[in-house]
Amino acid sequence: MDAYGFLKFVHVLSAFAWVGGGLTFVVFTLVIGPNVDRQMRLMSEMAGVGLALLTPGALLTLVSGGLLVWLGAWGAEAWVAISLILALISAVNGGAVLGPRLGKVAAAEAAGDRAAALAAAQRILPFSRAEQMGNVLVIFLMVTKPGWGELWIAALAAMLLAGLGVVLVRRGRLPGAT
Repeated sequence: MDAYGFLKFVHVLSAFAWVGGGLTFVVFTLVIGPNVDRQMRLMSEMAGVGLALLTPGALLTLVSGGLLVWLGAWGAEAWVAISLILALISAVNGGAVLGPRLGKVAAAEAAGDRAAALAAAQRILPFSRAEQMGNVLVIFLMVTKPGWGELWIAALAAMLLAGLGVVLVRRGRLPGAT
């Protein structure tokens, strides 16, 4: 195995940890439904999972992806440019929005302040669900590798995912949250 093959393995494994962890969180929030106690427990636990798995996975995915583009001489292909933009948005959303809000949920729950925990939790759900739709689009782009002349494929996938994202964002509001 050459360095490019090993780097590709690292990229896929780290993307699996990052995106798989995020998708699992979204699925769990949907399965749990409006059960506030279970949602609060899940979000409190995800604060630690985010720091231990999702953040390192995101960083390693971005770094290894950048190296793969450079080593593979992919250049400014459409799928590379769009995927990079979406991945950076996802990483910033996770680090600047979701992580801190999950931390607020955990801290409020530990302090026994359910109202503050609910308020922070309610703002997490739309961001996390929308982020995962973007991550699924990145995976679609990575697999299909559309060129600049084939962006209709990516646009179609984006529209389908946006529709699914709207359904997911509107579904599952927690009772008692403002």
